[in-house]
Amino acid sequence: MGGITVVGVGPGDASFLTPAAGEAVAAAQVLVGAPRHLEALAGSGQETFPLAGDLAGAAEFIRGRVAAGRAVAVLATGDPGLFGILAFLRRRFSATELLVIPGVSAVQLAFARLALPWQDAVVVSAHGRHHRAAIAAVLRGAKAAVFTDPPPAPAELARELLAAGAPPMEVYLLGDLSYPAEGVYRYTLRELADGPVCPHRQVILVFPGAPEGVTPAWPYRTGGIPDGLFLRGPTPMTKEETRALVLAKLRLADGQVIWDIGAGTGSVSVEAALAVPLGQVWAVERATEGMRLIEANRRKFGAANLHPVAGAAPEALRGLPPPDRVFVGGSGGALEEILRYTARTLRPGGRLVVSTVTLETQGRALALLGELFGRVEAVQTAVAVSREAGASHLWQARNPVCLLTVEKGR
Repeated sequence: MGGITVVGVGPGDASFLTPAAGEAVAAAQVLVGAPRHLEALAGSGQETFPLAGDLAGAAEFIRGRVAAGRAVAVLATGDPGLFGILAFLRRRFSATELLVIPGVSAVQLAFARLALPWQDAVVVSAHGRHHRAAIAAVLRGAKAAVFTDPPPAPAELARELLAAGAPPMEVYLLGDLSYPAEGVYRYTLRELADGPVCPHRQVILVFPGAPEGVTPAWPYRTGGIPDGLFLRGPTPMTKEETRALVLAKLRLADGQVIWDIGAGTGSVSVEAALAVPLGQVWAVERATEGMRLIEANRRKFGAANLHPVAGAAPEALRGLPPPDRVFVGGSGGALEEILRYTARTLRPGGRLVVSTVTLETQGRALALLGELFGRVEAVQTAVAVSREAGASHLWQARNPVCLLTVEKGR
């Protein structure tokens, strides 16, 4: 009877092939895998199919061989379930059609070579994809293993980390693990950014975590960064209690595109960027001093996915990717133009939150949002904070802020 066995063959060298994996390879009538694995493991009489990019064709080949009653083994580098072919196979075959035999992954071997425990590590792939997940993990001080493309990709990642405000740190580059040409190198982030000579084609980077005594500017998962932690000037800033409510009303999720219009010091942009490290935040601000503060706060908090945009909305919005979420904290007198432009560009299901302080702005915004979106949700904050008065403390009220929220129909 035919079947599909997904076999983790380890990082490369045959000595890392487990006995269970070896038995599965020997028992298969058909082997599917990278040419180097087929060359090393295929036996006499076994049919082979090299994986060379045409995964759809491979899936059809496998299905045909299984239907003919032949036992198929799909050979996967490292462990099939760790950024491996298993994710693709599960989209084409049910779990009951697949028998998975785990293998020694490059991550396991990398941490073993460094004698580092890794139960607390974040594992990220930057192989053939954007670096933002890797950058987010490293900037928050996590111990991280990052699969990268061959050089110059490691140097490019290091330069992006430095540009995002990463502190001095060490990083290990491990290349061609388990092969005769294996290399293990230790660099500072700056040394790696300068692009050292690296002959390896299979590369993994290990970041041991933030150095002792070095912590991110905001090391917590929750929002509500205290106002005093932001670099500030005369530019207006959304206060921390209101900011927390704004972020709740936006309903953020990774992968979203977020616009912060009238970003001021960038406080909402920073919090949004930290909340969704795999999203993209565009902070639009027309004031030169505001742009300086947004950039300074972006670097301070390591918000690598925050992109400052200089200019007045709505003109400065043209060319930005369509948003999933929009916060309007300031309009510079162009409220109607901004809301009409946003209504056209906001993606279906997207949410828009408008902050208003004056009764006049609140009235105009409420009417416009009702016209453009229909139902409008309104909430007013009335925050008071304590202040010292001699030996006692008194409440000091802040100006009420009204938040208007709409959602674009799907």
